[in-house]
Amino acid sequence: MKIDYTNGAVRTIEKSQQFADDTSSFVVTSEHLLLSLLNEKTGTAIRLLTDKLGVNIDALITELFELLKQSQGLLSKLFDGF
Repeated sequence: MKIDYTNGAVRTIEKSQQFADDTSSFVVTSEHLLLSLLNEKTGTAIRLLTDKLGVNIDALITELFELLKQSQGLLSKLFDGF
């Protein structure tokens, strides 16, 4: 079954893969997807988070990168020696 994604969805998925590669992640995670959505400065996700929920996007991005860094360190320790 073929699924036709919108151009925006394809961009989001591709950017998520780029974020995963940039953070030396083995897989694309929900954090990478969220970073990709936040990267679209005029997207629906940004408007919802800022206008409706009052989220500080810059702080959220910083926290996501910190979380990814910590999780990569944990994964490295778990798979050390494999």
